[in-house]
Amino acid sequence: MKVLGVDASPRRNANTETLLDCALKGARGKGVRTEKVVLNLLRIKPCQACARCSETAVCYIKDDMQALLKKLKTCDALIIASPVYFGTVTAQLKIMIDRCQPAWIEKYILGKRFPKKRRGMFISVSNYNNKNFFRNSKEIISILFAVLGIGLSSELCIPCLENRDDVRNNLLLRKKAFQRGQSLVKSIRPSMRIKE
Repeated sequence: MKVLGVDASPRRNANTETLLDCALKGARGKGVRTEKVVLNLLRIKPCQACARCSETAVCYIKDDMQALLKKLKTCDALIIASPVYFGTVTAQLKIMIDRCQPAWIEKYILGKRFPKKRRGMFISVSNYNNKNFFRNSKEIISILFAVLGIGLSSELCIPCLENRDDVRNNLLLRKKAFQRGQSLVKSIRPSMRIKE
């Protein structure tokens, strides 16, 4: 079993990535393999709306998205982590989502289905003191998960994070992310007991 974590923050080792790392650590604690992809380190061009993928479900753009899309379609569980920028997910994540159009074609035009039970988790942070500020991001993630055939197991959306080390300095938040990572694995393997 493999859990894929996608870090959509442009900042390294700050709140978003710290929470993602804790969730992945929790998943590893249940005996599964994990992989983290940092979008800002990849070369992914924006979708050109050329519709070339509409019949083949293959994008003509040759960049890092081909390998990433394969990982998105084959992982057993997916964790997406993004801060809120201008009321939604980061540009890095939106580019990735737009380039998932071939997966949309596969599912809704060609009628292919993902055969196995897959689950996902969404992690998001904001410095704004309003939980409703995550609404747009949640809607976009729900659409992505639907296209990929992934059921949303949980969300961890944390407001009021002003400084890049707020999560690193908050054991409770790190523990919560760790436990959510464990729960994500359990949602696919219901018979597994979560270690306290």
